Amino acid sequence: MEKMAQKANFSGLPKHRIQPIQLLTITETWCGDAAPALPFINQLAFHLDWPEPRVIWRDEHPELIDTYNTHGSWSIPKVLFINTSNEVIDSWGPRPKELQDYVVKTRSKPGFDEGALQEYIQRWYNKDKGVSTIKEVTAVARQLPVAIN
Repeated sequence: MEKMAQKANFSGLPKHRIQPIQLLTITETWCGDAAPALPFINQLAFHLDWPEPRVIWRDEHPELIDTYNTHGSWSIPKVLFINTSNEVIDSWGPRPKELQDYVVKTRSKPGFDEGALQEYIQRWYNKDKGVSTIKEVTAVARQLPVAIN
């Protein structure tokens, strides 16, 4: 796990200064974007000594995904950062911004090929190796409120 933490560059996060956060991921078993992201989400919580991340199923919690949707879409995974007062203070997802922008642009074109898009997404994740997810979730963690000792 330490190797992953170094790769993820979580080692620079000041774990004693960030308040404990519960990570709650809204997803489904068929979600192709969850597999490349969740190991790094879990590693972030592990590195910062936060509670073990939880996962809930999107289709069983429509009110939650309605509240934390992505531009009106039920896109998943969606990771909620919940503070000790049980308030959602930030979120991330459904995929790294660079890839999300590409997906939105491609799907806006008439007659786009969903199969080709899914292949592109998989190749993108294979090439990226989690680097973009790591950068983005680390950026969220860095801006979280500091712990009060």
